[in-house]
Amino acid sequence: MSRTAQEVHCKADTATDIISLDLTATLDTAETVTGTPTVSVIGLTLGSAAFNTSAVTINGAEVAIGKAIQFSCSGGTAGQYYTITVTYSTTESRSGLEALLTLQVV
Repeated sequence: MSRTAQEVHCKADTATDIISLDLTATLDTAETVTGTPTVSVIGLTLGSAAFNTSAVTINGAEVAIGKAIQFSCSGGTAGQYYTITVTYSTTESRSGLEALLTLQVV
């Protein structure tokens, strides 16, 4: 199991947001996410995760196909921080990789 650096996201307690996680820095040049990533957390409602099938912009940077994971997120309590675990595999036969991100609900 390998973990990537933690990212911090923010959402309103009444909003349903699409969370996008850029994995470019953790993947080799030709490597992409494959299969069905999973996301888990206690206290939030998360939609099914998927890798991006078209280029997406995250934090002002274009992220190539297969280099990001996206999922919907709703719920939570204002003022709380939640740690979301994203587990994924890659085209280079690496599996069980984990990325952590922190979500602040306001």
